[in-house]
Amino acid sequence: MHISFRNRKALKFKRIMKRRHQARLDIEKIPTIRYRLTNVCDGLNDLEYPLISNIAMSDKLEIRESMQADAAAIDSLYPEAFPDEDLLPLVRDLLQDAAITISLVGAMNLQIVGHAIFTRCGVVGSSVKAALLGPLAVAPAWQRQGIGSAIVRAGLQRLADEDVDLICVLGDPAYYGRLGFERETLVEPPYPLPAEWSGAWQSQYLHDTRVLCTRKLTVPPQWLQPSLWALNSSAIGCS
Repeated sequence: MHISFRNRKALKFKRIMKRRHQARLDIEKIPTIRYRLTNVCDGLNDLEYPLISNIAMSDKLEIRESMQADAAAIDSLYPEAFPDEDLLPLVRDLLQDAAITISLVGAMNLQIVGHAIFTRCGVVGSSVKAALLGPLAVAPAWQRQGIGSAIVRAGLQRLADEDVDLICVLGDPAYYGRLGFERETLVEPPYPLPAEWSGAWQSQYLHDTRVLCTRKLTVPPQWLQPSLWALNSSAIGCS
């Protein structure tokens, strides 16, 4: 049967479009976590972050608010992640006050493998709404797989939706810099920091509101412990 040149071109075009459609379907099968980011990551919106790691393709990271039923798993997570630190008293104190905290867990196949707390704070003499990130912990077997970063991004989006302006963190600049944090020079922490932590006090603005002169971050009583801000503490910015 003779097929005209025009019909051959039409058949070739249909085959190409079919392959492209199948390729798109295959890509969509890769487990991903989507976030609507507003001024969170370099000002880019509607970014898609693939979960590229050693995680099996059949696994999927679920990020949600923690529940009372998660208490035992969270209690087990922190000693595993930080065997030389006792962060549980701080974590438990923060979780008892839901009015000031956002507590997010990351779960793989219903197993909690990561946790982060964002504490609502203020800035002295300013209307800026702020929050403090920490503690943040990921189970040792699941570290370096993007889980901590994914939980932080989810928390940033949640806080942006609540019109929180500023997020502060004390942690590794190399790690938090990838998440959009920069060195903070105007908003001071509640206590003086060791000289060794120069550059570790960082922040990220989620909206256009800015602190324009030197101010101090105000924190709830759970954070008013100088030992939490000492050089040997992993309470803030754990990753």
